[in-house]
Amino acid sequence: MSEESSGLKLPHYFAVRKETILGDIFFVVQIVAAVWFGFAQVGTLLVSVEGASITWMGFWFAFVIMNLGLAIGASRKGTDRVIKQAVANYFAWTLVIGLAFFTLLIQGASWNSIDSYTSVITGIGIFGLIVYARTSGLEIFDPIIRGGFALHFKFVPQMTLAVNVWLYGGSGIAQYTIWVGHFIISMRIGQIWISARRTNWDRHRIGVVIGELGNEASWIVVTIVWLMVLE
Repeated sequence: MSEESSGLKLPHYFAVRKETILGDIFFVVQIVAAVWFGFAQVGTLLVSVEGASITWMGFWFAFVIMNLGLAIGASRKGTDRVIKQAVANYFAWTLVIGLAFFTLLIQGASWNSIDSYTSVITGIGIFGLIVYARTSGLEIFDPIIRGGFALHFKFVPQMTLAVNVWLYGGSGIAQYTIWVGHFIISMRIGQIWISARRTNWDRHRIGVVIGELGNEASWIVVTIVWLMVLE
């Protein structure tokens, strides 16, 4: 019996290869982290929604949807194993963040002044990007502009989340979410960097990194504030 027919063959982006081992590690760790997030953060929200604002989770959901679209676009511009894994990772995170957002809503999280400020500031930023795109001759859905949308969906809500945690406490945010967030963001940037080295830095890949850099910068602020109010 030939080697090819001796067993089931996995899709090429699941089969481990020596030359892509780092990307494979990033892929597997993110899938495991996404599943565990579903248990840790959703479980926490079932107990308490303190500090977990509606706009934080809602815009986070919009962020992963935006970056999922950018990753899919990148895979079409220059496909490789790692970018396909990145698409799978963003799809997994879209599912679990959507579940967490739904849980937050059904648990009776209330809209507060922080949510209003977040929505207004984010809306102004999005409007500014649309104006910039129009005046620069770019399409509204140009990958770089979409990367800017993603940045606003994460940077602004997480900065106001830090204020929300300072004012109302942070028990509604799982400790797992705080610490693992930094590793996951770094891994997603690492995936795009590895993929770009194998293909090229097209506008879709750049757009993904724009959003993730804003994600990490603002999450550092949230982490510091969360530690300050931790009892």
